[in-house]
Amino acid sequence: TKNMDATPRVTNLNLLLHEAPIDDFDWVITADDDIDLPEDFLDVFLHFCEQCDMSIAQPAHRFQSHASYALNMRHWNCVARETGFVEVGPLVAFHRRTFSSLLPFPDVGMGHGLDINWSWLARQHGWKLGVVDATPLRHLNPVGAAYNQREMQVLASRFLKQAGHVSKREALVTIQRFP
Repeated sequence: TKNMDATPRVTNLNLLLHEAPIDDFDWVITADDDIDLPEDFLDVFLHFCEQCDMSIAQPAHRFQSHASYALNMRHWNCVARETGFVEVGPLVAFHRRTFSSLLPFPDVGMGHGLDINWSWLARQHGWKLGVVDATPLRHLNPVGAAYNQREMQVLASRFLKQAGHVSKREALVTIQRFP
């Protein structure tokens, strides 16, 4: 069932960020509470994020994971890919070079639309976005199962009318594969 009284993700994240000394960290990672991660996830994931010089990254989705885009599904025969898009969830990592431009997050409910804005900002700042295929996660529940998706899409549309963005067609591409 949908929990319409739940505090939106972005509100919670911004409350946590307000309390955290993020300037002391190289990475900030946000994650949903319904994911299954591989063993030794964090070390391997951040290793490939660093090796591939990613600024915003996510792990690939493994088979039977609830994903929104085929681009973010695991690709075999590579450890990571530079992409034009990183999804707002279920787990995303931000390198310190992005903090001043991205944090705190704009107040857009669950975060819909932020990822398309990140694609535009990455182009403006020369940041690499990427998917780490070596550390695939499984998102256990369907996307949007706990909130009103239509309401979040309206918030996203309003946000994107004001903010810079690229089209999904431009964003949903693999730019480079890392073997």
